[in-house]
Amino acid sequence: MAKGMATVTKRRLKLAAALVVLVVALVFLLYPARTDRNWIRAHSITPEVTFDGDQVRVDGVRNFRYSADHAPTGAFETRTFDLSRLETLWYGLSVFNPDGWRGPAHGLFSFGFDDGTFIAVSVEARTEQGE
Repeated sequence: MAKGMATVTKRRLKLAAALVVLVVALVFLLYPARTDRNWIRAHSITPEVTFDGDQVRVDGVRNFRYSADHAPTGAFETRTFDLSRLETLWYGLSVFNPDGWRGPAHGLFSFGFDDGTFIAVSVEARTEQGE
């Protein structure tokens, strides 16, 4: 009898997990991402990348500095990079809670070129005004 109960419990757990995945998928399908929101200034421009051979042009590079009170100052720039001069590629993780808790982290790639310039690329959550 116990073996039969375990099989029923496993089936119910699988069904519950499938329903959760289905609900999450439906939410993403019914509420697509929008880019027309009132973003904070540092998130207001989405970069655009154009490739021409080894040349990569990036419009909307965010070049901001943040003070101790997290107030951003800076601007968006256009930069061009020559991929034939790429020397290093680093992948880094910045954990949200450095006190040993394992969980979400911010991942990024840093590209280094032979002239000493770098550009970091990451995927971030965008923040609206007032969030």
